[in-house]
Amino acid sequence: MKKLNLDILKHLLSGYLHQDWNCDYQTWKEAVETFLRACPSEEIGQLGDQLRQLLDMPLSEAALEEMVYGQLGCEYEPGPEQSVREWLTEMETQIRKQSDKGADVM
Repeated sequence: MKKLNLDILKHLLSGYLHQDWNCDYQTWKEAVETFLRACPSEEIGQLGDQLRQLLDMPLSEAALEEMVYGQLGCEYEPGPEQSVREWLTEMETQIRKQSDKGADVM
């Protein structure tokens, strides 16, 4: 089985959604926007692809949480109204919109 390369996603989750993320940003979306502004445009598309690869893995919600919090270093938790899978899907949509904007500029 091919090993997933989630390095850009890990950079976002561990570097911007760390344990003190809410001292730097008001919302997780603001943290993601800040990351995307600093990210080279080709990496934004790769980030979306990495998120999609993660979401397409046949993982239970508990296994996905272990991957996000344990292996990718994320400290943000979406709360009881939204699962981690739903949150990551919403994040992917935000990233794809930004990626599409970058493609329009080129």
